[in-house]
Amino acid sequence: MTDLEGPAIRRPALVLVMSEHPPAIRDVLEASGGRTVGPRRDGAVLCLFRTVAEAATAVLAAQRRFPVTAGVHVADMDADADAQAAFRTCDALVAVSGTGRTVLSADAGAAVADALPTGAWLRDLGPRSLPGRTGPEPTFELIHDDITGASSAGHAERPAHNLPAQLTTFVGRVAELATLRELLEHHRLVTVTGAGGSGKTRLAWQLAAGMADSTPAGVWWVGLSSITDPDLVPRALASAVHAFVDPSGDVASAVAAQLRGRHALVCLDTCEHLLDACAHLVHQVLTTCPEATVLATSRERLGVAGELVWRTPPLEADDAARLFGDRAALVRVDPADPGEDAVVRAICRRLDGLPLAIELAAAWTRVLTPSAIATRLDDRFRLLVGGPRGVDDRHRTLAASIGWSHDLLAASDQALLHALSVFSGGFTAEAAAAVCGGDTLAGITRLIDKSLVVVETRTAERFRLLDSIREYASRELQAAGRSAALRDRHLDFYVAFAESAAPRLERDQDRWRVALLAEHDNLRAALEWGFAARDPDRARRLAAALARFWFLTTHAREGRGFLDRALAAAPQDRTALQASLLSGAGLLAIAGGLSADACRLAERALVIADALDDDANRGRSHLVLGAGLFYTDRKAMERHSREAERFALTAGDPFVVDAGCLLRARTRTNIDRHAEAASLVRGRFAAARARGERAVGGFLLAVEVWAALFTGDLRTATRLGREAVATTRPLGDLYSFGHMTVNLAWVTGLRGDLAAAERLLEPILGTVSAAAGPELLKLFALVPGKLRLWAGDHTEAVRWFETAARFGEPVTDNWHVTQALPGLAAAQRRLGRTDEARIHAERALRLAATLDMPHIRADALEELAFLAATPGAEEDLHHQALNIRTEASLWTFVVHSYDALAGCAATAGDPRKAARVLGASDAARTSMDHPRPPGEQPDHDGLLTRLRADLGAAALADAMAEGAALSRDDLHAYLVRSRATRRRPVTGWDGLTRAEREVVALVADGLTNPQIGARLFMSRSTVKTHLAHVFAKLGITSRAELAAAAARHADPDA
Repeated sequence: MTDLEGPAIRRPALVLVMSEHPPAIRDVLEASGGRTVGPRRDGAVLCLFRTVAEAATAVLAAQRRFPVTAGVHVADMDADADAQAAFRTCDALVAVSGTGRTVLSADAGAAVADALPTGAWLRDLGPRSLPGRTGPEPTFELIHDDITGASSAGHAERPAHNLPAQLTTFVGRVAELATLRELLEHHRLVTVTGAGGSGKTRLAWQLAAGMADSTPAGVWWVGLSSITDPDLVPRALASAVHAFVDPSGDVASAVAAQLRGRHALVCLDTCEHLLDACAHLVHQVLTTCPEATVLATSRERLGVAGELVWRTPPLEADDAARLFGDRAALVRVDPADPGEDAVVRAICRRLDGLPLAIELAAAWTRVLTPSAIATRLDDRFRLLVGGPRGVDDRHRTLAASIGWSHDLLAASDQALLHALSVFSGGFTAEAAAAVCGGDTLAGITRLIDKSLVVVETRTAERFRLLDSIREYASRELQAAGRSAALRDRHLDFYVAFAESAAPRLERDQDRWRVALLAEHDNLRAALEWGFAARDPDRARRLAAALARFWFLTTHAREGRGFLDRALAAAPQDRTALQASLLSGAGLLAIAGGLSADACRLAERALVIADALDDDANRGRSHLVLGAGLFYTDRKAMERHSREAERFALTAGDPFVVDAGCLLRARTRTNIDRHAEAASLVRGRFAAARARGERAVGGFLLAVEVWAALFTGDLRTATRLGREAVATTRPLGDLYSFGHMTVNLAWVTGLRGDLAAAERLLEPILGTVSAAAGPELLKLFALVPGKLRLWAGDHTEAVRWFETAARFGEPVTDNWHVTQALPGLAAAQRRLGRTDEARIHAERALRLAATLDMPHIRADALEELAFLAATPGAEEDLHHQALNIRTEASLWTFVVHSYDALAGCAATAGDPRKAARVLGASDAARTSMDHPRPPGEQPDHDGLLTRLRADLGAAALADAMAEGAALSRDDLHAYLVRSRATRRRPVTGWDGLTRAEREVVALVADGLTNPQIGARLFMSRSTVKTHLAHVFAKLGITSRAELAAAAARHADPDA
C-alpha cells in the first residue's frame, strides 16, 4: 500500500482494466475519482475507488470511449498480503471475463446491487473458479444497454441461468411448447397445472431452456418440492437470482432489488403445497419488477391477479409411444420389436398419456415384454414403482405422486374424491350429486383446481378422473368400507337413467344415442355390479332398457352378451321384462347376422307377450321373426311384418311400425318387384329422420337404392346410396352403416370405379369380423367378390364368394347364398374349374326358382350358357336370361345379355348382327354409366378384332351405329327375329366365319399360333379363340385333326 497517494482507503473497490490505450484509460479513471496503483508490466491499469458504485461509473465512462476488459473487486486492505490477494482476484476476474466484458466478484456485486448507475444492471454469470479462492464463486457482468449490450452479448456463451441439467431426452410436446411460449409473450404470470406425473416440471424446464437465449437477464429456476416451510420460499428465489440479502432485511425486497429493471424469467416449480407463500412472493415480484415474467408449475392455480392457468394435456398417442420407446431403450439390451408398437400404444392409453407413468412402465422392459407389462397394469400401483434414484420421492412411484396431491386435500374433499371413483369414463354433476350426495359441485370445483378432476367439455358439464387417480381413490374407498354402498347408488342412478332414456331414444335418436354413449362405461360398470349382486333384477332391467341403444351403435355384440347373462339369471321368468330381454336379444342377433338365433329368441318372447297381452313386445317379437326369416321364407316374413306393424301401432312404437313397413318392401325387393318396393317406402324416410331414426331410415333408402341399381338408374342409386351412408354414418355400427356402405360400393363398382369401391369397403371389412362376428362378414362378402371378379382377380373372387356362400350354416339354401353362387361359378369358370362352376350355377338356378329370384335365375342361366357344350345351346340359354331380365325390368344387367348374344352371333357367322348388338350394348352402358369392367375387356377386345376382320373397320362402325340407334324394344324384336332366320349354320364348314377359315388355312400350312397372329395381325389369344370356335363347329379336338380335315374339305376326292 506504500505506493498509494492520498489518505488510506480501508475497504476500497479495485478496478483492473486491460486496454490498448493505457494512458487514456488512466486519465478517465482518475477523472472519475480513482487512484492509480502502478505501473504494471502488462500495461494494465489498476485503480482504487472509495465505493464499487464509483468504480462502476468510472469503468462505464471508460467503455464509452474505448474497448476495455475489466475486473472489479472489493476487499479489506489492512495489510500488504490482503492487498496482494485482492490484486490477484482482479487479475483472475479479467482472465475469466472474456474480451470486452467487465466482471464483478461476488463481494463487489453485493456492494453495488442497490447503487448501480442509472441504466446499469448486473447479469449473473454463475459460479466461477478464481485462482487463489476456495471453490467456485458467483460472478456478475456489468451491463449498460446503451454501452455494452450489443458487444457483450456476442461474447457470452449463453445468457445466464441456473437450470438444472437433465439426464434424459425431452420427447414431443412441440405444439404445447409453442403455445406456452406465445402465452408468456403476452402474460407476465403463466401457471402450468395438471395432475401428478403429467409432465409439468419437465415441460416448464424445456420451455425455460428454450427461452434462455432471448431473456437478457437470465432464466432462474426455483425448485420447491423439498421445501416445507413457507418462509423459505422467498429465500429460495433470492438464492437462485443471487440477490444480496441483509440478515436483518426483507428477503422479498432484496429479490425485487436484484430483478428490478431486468428482463428475467423466474420459474417456480411445484407450488401446490406452498400456495399462499408462492402467491405472495409472485405478487411482490410482478408489482415491483415490471420487466420480470413468472412461470409456475402447480397442481393448483396460485390465485394471483393476472394469472393465466394452462392445464397440461396428456401426451399425444405418437409422443407417448416415442417416450416409452426412448426410456425403454435406456434399460433394455435388445432392440425394440416393431410388432410391439400396438401393445405399447395400448399401455400408453391405459396410463392416460401420463409421462411419469409411461416412464415407470418403460423401466420394466429390462425384465418384461410390453405384453407382460400390459397384463400387469390392472395392479398398476405395484408395477409402477422404482423410478430413478436421485429424484423426488413423489416421482419414484405412481402411488406416491398421486398421494402427494391426495394428502393436501381437506378430509371432505378426500371423501368426495374417493366416492367419485365409482364412476367409469366420466360423470355429470347430476350423477355425482345423486351418487355421492352433499354439495358435490363445489367439491368437484375444488378438485378441478387441484388437478384431480378433469373437465371433459364445458357445454356438457362433464367431468372425469384419470384412470390412475380413479384407481388410487377406489383403493381408498374400499379401505374406508364405503365402496358397496356407493356402487349400489351408482347402479340405481343408471337404471333410472337408462329406463328414462329408452322411450326418448325413439323420439330423438341422435340426442339420446349420444347421451347414452357418453355414459356407456358407467352403464357397463353398473351392469357388472348388478349381475354380481344377490338379486340381479336391477341389472336385468338395465340390460332390457339398453337393447335398442346397443342395436344402434357398434356395441351390438357386447350388448348381446349382457342380454344373454340377464336371461340366464332368471331362465324361468315369464314377465314382460323377460319378453323384453328376449326380443332385445333377438334384435341384436339380427345385427350379428344370426337369423336362426333371432327366430328362436323371438318365438320365446312372443309366447310370453301373448300370455300377457303385451302389444309392445308382440310387435317387437314379430319384427324380429320377420327379419330372421328374411333369407329363407319370404311369405312368412311378410306375415310377421304385417303383424309387427299392427301391434306397434297399438303400442305406439314408431320404430317397429317403420321397420315392419321396411320388411314388407324387402319382400318385393327380394323377388325383383322393385317398383312396388320403392312405392311402399316412398315418404317413410323423411318421417323416420324427423325423429332422428337413422338405422331404419338408412334401410328405407336402401330399398330405393336397389330399385335404381337393378333398373338401370345408377346415378340415382349413387345419390341415394350416398345419402344412406351419410344417414347411418353417425351410428358407426357395422350392421346398418356397413350395409349402406356395401351397397354404395356395389353401385360404384357397376359404374366402373373399382378403386373407389374398394376404398369404401376397406374400413368395414377390416373390422367386421372382430367386432360383429363371422356371419356379418359373410353377408358383406358378396360385393368384394363382385369387385374382384370385375377386376379379373378370379382367385380372390372365389375366396370372397365362397365366404358369402357359407352364410347361415348349416342352412345355406337361403336368399343370400343364392346371390353368391352365380358369381362363384363365373370366377371358377374363368379359372378353368368348369365342373365346379356348373355345379354352383345349377344349384343357383334351383334355389332361385324356389325363392322366386328372377335376377339370380338370369345370372345362373348366363353362367350355364357359357358352360354349354354347343353354340346353339349357349345362345338358347342367353336368350332365356335376356327374357327374364327384360320381363323384370333388370335393365342394368340386360346389357350383359347383349354382350353375350353378340358373341353368339359372331360364333354363328353373323358378324353384322354381332356388331349391331354390341353397338346397342355400348349405347345402353353409356346412358347408364355402366362401363364394361376390366376383367371382361380382353374378351370384348377379342370379339371386336374378329368383327373387324370379318366386316372391315368401316362396316363394323356402321353396324354398331345402327345398333346404338335402336330402342330397347326394337333391339329385343330384332334379336328374336334374327334368331329365327340365321344366315349361317352354327356347325360344320359352312358355319365358319371368314376369319376362322383364314386361321384354318394357316394351321393346315403348319404355322404356330404366334405365326398365325403375326400373319393376320391378331393377338395370340384371338387366334386361340378362333381355333376354339372352329374345333366346336367341326367337332374335332386337335390341330393335326384339323389340318387333315382341312385337306379333305379342300379336295373331297382325295
